[in-house]
Formats: sequence, C-alpha cells, structure tokens
Amino acid sequence: MAARSSFRQLATFCDLAALIKHHTVVTTEHMTPEIKLHLITPQCELWTASADKIPFSDPYWAFYWPGGQALARYILDNPEIVKQRCVLDVGSGSGACAIAAAMCGARRVTANDTDP
Repeated sequence: MAARSSFRQLATFCDLAALIKHHTVVTTEHMTPEIKLHLITPQCELWTASADKIPFSDPYWAFYWPGGQALARYILDNPEIVKQRCVLDVGSGSGACAIAAAMCGARRVTANDTDP
C-alpha cells in the first residue's frame, strides 16, 4: 500500500513539475544571474492571463521578489555567512536564497514554504 501511495505522490510531483516547466521560463535576468530560476515573466502567457486560466493557486513562488533577490545577492557576495552552517529559508518562494546558500557551501539547507 505504501508503494502505491509513493507512486501517486511521485506522479503528482511529476505533473506539477511539467506544469511549472510549461508555464514558466528559465531566466537569469535578475540580481543573481548565477542562479537559473523557472519564473513567470512578461514572455509567459500567465503574465497577462485571467485568474481562471492560471493552473496554480497564487503562484507567488514564480516571481523573484526584490527582497529575496537582495538577500540571495548578499549571500552570494558574502559566502562566509553560510559556509558550513545549517540554513533555514523560511517562506522560500522560488527557493533562490536556499539555492544561494547551497552554492556557498552551507552544510545543510532547508527551504520551507506553504506552497508545494
């Protein structure tokens, strides 16, 4: 029974990943070009889509908010603040700050958000 449940979770995750890839673009046009992120940009249909056409509920994770950009930039420019430390990125959204911490040698990184 557990294997069947795990398979459903994997299938759901794969469906979500496919939706994200289809509706976003990989971009480096932000303050941390070292990090490639799947984001909703003006090139995406979702940029101007009405709410009934969006397959996600509140895709805040698909926008690289200025505060996250500034914090990720700070981490990348000052890697010693996370090197060999455990980092918790609360409200991680796109995950950029967690990615930056991992790139800078954090021992363990946990990205936490309410969105799957």
